[in-house]
Amino acid sequence: MSTQFSQLIPSTAPLAALDETDVGGKAWNLYRLRAFGFRVPGWYVVPGRHFGAALGDRIEAISAIVRRIDFADRSAIEATASEIREIVLRTDLPVGLREELARIFDDVDDPVWVAVRSSISGEDSADNSFAGQMDTVLNVALADVPASVQEVWASAYSARALLYRHHRGLDLAAITPAVVVQRMLTSDVAGVMFTRDPETAGDACVISSAHGLCEGVTSDVVETDTYRCNSAGEIEKRIAEKNARVVSSRRGGIDTVPVPENLRHAPVLSDHQITELYEVGRRLEEIFGAPQDVEWSFDAGGRCWLLQTRPIVFANGATTGGHLGVWDNSNIVESYPGITLPLTFSFARKAYETSFRSYIRSFFPFGRSFVDGLPVFKYMLGLIDGRVYYNLPNWYAMLSMLPHAKGHKAAWDQMVGVEQRAASRKLRVSAFDRLCASVLMAIKLFAVKRTARRFFACFDRTYRCHAETDLSAADEFALIDIYEDVERELSGAWRLTLDNDFCAMTYYAGIKALCRCWGPSDRADLHHDLMRGQTSIESLAPVQSLVRLAHLFRSDPRSIALLDEPDDGVIWRRIQREVDCAPLRAALDEHLKAFGDRILEELKLETPSLRDRPEDLIGLVKRHDALRAARLKLGDRGSGVSHDASRVLRERLRNPIKRWVILATLRNARIAIANRENMRFARSRLFGLARRIFRRMGEAFAARGVLDSAADIHLLTVDEIFDYVRGTAVTQDLKRLVALRTADYERFAERRPPDRVQTTGLPYLTSCHDIEIDIPDGNSASGIGCGSGSADGIACVVHDARDAGPTEGRILVARSTDPGWIFLMTSAKGIVVEKGSVLSHTAIVGRELGIPTVVGIKDATRRIADGARIFIDGSTGEVRWSETPATNRDRPKRAA
Repeated sequence: MSTQFSQLIPSTAPLAALDETDVGGKAWNLYRLRAFGFRVPGWYVVPGRHFGAALGDRIEAISAIVRRIDFADRSAIEATASEIREIVLRTDLPVGLREELARIFDDVDDPVWVAVRSSISGEDSADNSFAGQMDTVLNVALADVPASVQEVWASAYSARALLYRHHRGLDLAAITPAVVVQRMLTSDVAGVMFTRDPETAGDACVISSAHGLCEGVTSDVVETDTYRCNSAGEIEKRIAEKNARVVSSRRGGIDTVPVPENLRHAPVLSDHQITELYEVGRRLEEIFGAPQDVEWSFDAGGRCWLLQTRPIVFANGATTGGHLGVWDNSNIVESYPGITLPLTFSFARKAYETSFRSYIRSFFPFGRSFVDGLPVFKYMLGLIDGRVYYNLPNWYAMLSMLPHAKGHKAAWDQMVGVEQRAASRKLRVSAFDRLCASVLMAIKLFAVKRTARRFFACFDRTYRCHAETDLSAADEFALIDIYEDVERELSGAWRLTLDNDFCAMTYYAGIKALCRCWGPSDRADLHHDLMRGQTSIESLAPVQSLVRLAHLFRSDPRSIALLDEPDDGVIWRRIQREVDCAPLRAALDEHLKAFGDRILEELKLETPSLRDRPEDLIGLVKRHDALRAARLKLGDRGSGVSHDASRVLRERLRNPIKRWVILATLRNARIAIANRENMRFARSRLFGLARRIFRRMGEAFAARGVLDSAADIHLLTVDEIFDYVRGTAVTQDLKRLVALRTADYERFAERRPPDRVQTTGLPYLTSCHDIEIDIPDGNSASGIGCGSGSADGIACVVHDARDAGPTEGRILVARSTDPGWIFLMTSAKGIVVEKGSVLSHTAIVGRELGIPTVVGIKDATRRIADGARIFIDGSTGEVRWSETPATNRDRPKRAA
């Protein structure tokens, strides 16, 4: 294609030299494909300007004709289209254009057949696909190309094209059709690929394929195989009986012929070809910034060719426009269950941004400016109907920067409990930076102890400095200063919690793999048993303190009498003023000082802490007294199993090197997982400090009349509050803003969005509310086993831990738990939750307490009836239950 042309634009023309409006949408996409290295059959473009030049004054006549169309009269549209078609076909092509069309592909020895396709400005775009609206003339001899160009020009005014433009609100007169003249490809198999499910925008590549030319698939005249491929590499096949295929005719044009008998029932594509197409589709999404509708072909040599690509127009009429959103609440629902108010969300969002940007930056000492410029960190969380979600594509984009990204993503999915991965773009990192990251990753793994020491040294120093600060007289500016001092002092240290999380998920995955590979074949749950019995986890400390309080109350008859009073507030006030209660008062104050922030939904700033409502501590003491919790020796239930597992490992794994590797990995896994829980406790304390700062800010705003009540502060964001104080607010009437948010959240409370939401385009314009949940039939389910052993008992289904009855000797069933649930978990016989992962809080605490635990049982709280007889296996994740609740005689009495 070296011949010089002035009337035509060859496929070798540089992209920067082209005008998209002149070559049209279809050709523009072809040039982009070629520029990014995809294999595309060669082509020439007849620019759109030649249409106007050829018709001259007749363009005005055509414009006058289309302006008088009555689109309510189908016969009038057909007549108008026919009239314009005659005008176009009677128009001769300019001599210079005809001469150049005769010379295309003159550097090819074999006879060339071409496809002549439309390429109108805006065609194959995210806004208007024009799919099937204009004509394509296939298998055209070069001598017939001029006439085919006129056919394609005329089709721009076909009845269907005019109707399409009318319904889309497009200008009927301003039509400048360019034409693509492209070499015909002899296809062995061909078809169409949607890089996302065209019906749901779901994370699945959908491929339709047939023998022969792609025209058979696009025109729906042949039987096709359908394949679905996802990011996990899973392929679902629907193989059809294929009787016909479309092929190029030796006389020109195309023919439909029978499929050879030996191919009729065989898959059109091999797994390798499906995977190749999937990878092509993901790269196209990355380049074009949106899910793509792609026509492709494999030639007889097995080479993949792309014939065209355009953004998908989804079933609801919306296109992603580069904004395909996948939102998942796995794991994060432990921290933020249910409705989360704006103050908490804005505080958490900034914490995630700062921590993860610092974490990723630590891997790239020579590329920190690149990391700082990435926007993904700012949008790691989403808020849909007042619920917090992970913005999965941004998480995966972030993880793609790290070495061994595929394994890193899989480990992260396991740690947070994501069931189905979302597609994302890959962030490009140089080979040198990736090498540096590999070295630093290894260093982080070996420094797991040092990481924890550094974090707690920094955190304890900062927390001690500010935790006891009296905020009662602080004004708004002083409160902001304290907040920003803490933020600045901890900004570098908080990424260390993520270093530890990386170690936890890596070492846990390692001990599981090593036990499976080298451990006894009859102990599939050995890694669970080895991980049990730790007593260094601070999640258990509040319960131990509460046990001591309950024992202290029972040790004195006067204290026992206090608990007979039904009003916890009365008990609290008596303890505070009566001299004889000094030991109780000191013990309660000690608990509040150490664990006053360990509450249900402790990471929500709107949740009152025990410091705010200390009388609630009396209720906890009563509950533990009723359950005889003082008899519980925390840790004993799991330590024996752990020692037994270690003995089995030493006795049955004779190779000393392998044994040393497993024990070293186990030691580091236990350290990292314990630190994960302890660092979470530190986070609770930090949120407690923030809760105190903003509670005082609310009181100050209410005193000045800025807000009606101090609690209204939780309906504002951190930036809105600080901007108001500093005089940079764009909204000064905060009461009106609070009223608007109050109305919003009242609506949100009536909705139950799903655990996973997929959006196209603007997230809040995607319908994802009030979705009907299809609850599976049957009375058994399989989840993720997190601790060996089994349990059989009565189900205690808890929707709200505040209203929960006793769990002693029962199997706790919940949607999710947070650290505040520890008071219910310690006495449970077993634990079943809908959400979670092997490294979630539920799994870690259940394992340490030696309680059989299963997570990931979808809809457990709706499928399992309260009081039903239930069996769980913490090794296999199997759960079975009776269809009806047990008799009242079998059920434990509810505590008074």
